[in-house]
Amino acid sequence: MALFEYEYSVPVVSPVFAAYSATAVELICSVLLVVGLGARVGAAGLLALSVVGIYSAAELIGAIGVKELLFWGGLLSVVVAYGPGLLSADHWLRKRYLPSA
Repeated sequence: MALFEYEYSVPVVSPVFAAYSATAVELICSVLLVVGLGARVGAAGLLALSVVGIYSAAELIGAIGVKELLFWGGLLSVVVAYGPGLLSADHWLRKRYLPSA
């Protein structure tokens, strides 16, 4: 909580809400992305978190940190645009229950 109160200056929302929501997004969306179940939603959530991180903590993380977040944002954008791929639970479920799609 102290980091979101004193270090990260997230605009508009309270530091407590920002801390809880960032933790929830990182935990839930990472699992969705690894399992491949709702991977586009997970990637979109992590992408949004990266954008907020760049916006609110750019001076704190420096140029290298911003480049790293942009790199991860680019990778997550590919998953959002093209889907998780053949080894995902999304693909298996789509093939099993929606064979014509």
